[in-house]
Amino acid sequence: MKTWTLGLSFCLALLMAAGVARAVDVKGADQIKPEMGIQELALVMIPQEVNKEEFDAFVSELDLYETWGAANAEKWKSADTSDQPIKTIFSWDDLWSKSDIGAAGCLTVLMKLQLAKGMADSDPAAQVQQIEQAINMIEGMLAAQQLPPDQKAQMETQLNYMKSMLEALKKYPASNIEFYKANKEAIDAALARFDAIAGGDDQPAEEAPAEPQP
Repeated sequence: MKTWTLGLSFCLALLMAAGVARAVDVKGADQIKPEMGIQELALVMIPQEVNKEEFDAFVSELDLYETWGAANAEKWKSADTSDQPIKTIFSWDDLWSKSDIGAAGCLTVLMKLQLAKGMADSDPAAQVQQIEQAINMIEGMLAAQQLPPDQKAQMETQLNYMKSMLEALKKYPASNIEFYKANKEAIDAALARFDAIAGGDDQPAEEAPAEPQP
């Protein structure tokens, strides 16, 4: 799976194609800014709901992504190695100008689906508990130890991010997990097709996904 696709590891990159009206309003896509870092983008996307209309739009564009990716394999793969993957993907104007949901819409839905899959396969409550324990541990280390300034600053940055992640996970929509479970076969097939673009997955792409349920 490509490192710029999205999941619980938050190896993702999202962007907005500016100035183009979109046929489907993907919730959360308007919050994405090209200058955001990956972690910041993850925090923005976690609380967002996914719905059937967004998923249908994403599936309807898979042929477009596959065709463009096959013809521009090196560009597609360059997002994996770019220091600024968001700007790299944003530069693919010849792809996104043909898209009804644009780059931000495509990758926002992609992240929502991958998050829903990951959440459905895990225990969200246990994840929250693990982060709370990690926060307590870091706070204890900061209070009890005299750390070098650079190490202290690094730990404080990590602590602040984990606190933000905790708040985001507490707001994660249970409806996303329900949507995934109701449409598991269709969503898994769509994600497999996307991951296989430009030879990005060792596994063959699955057949066209089944019709999703509301």
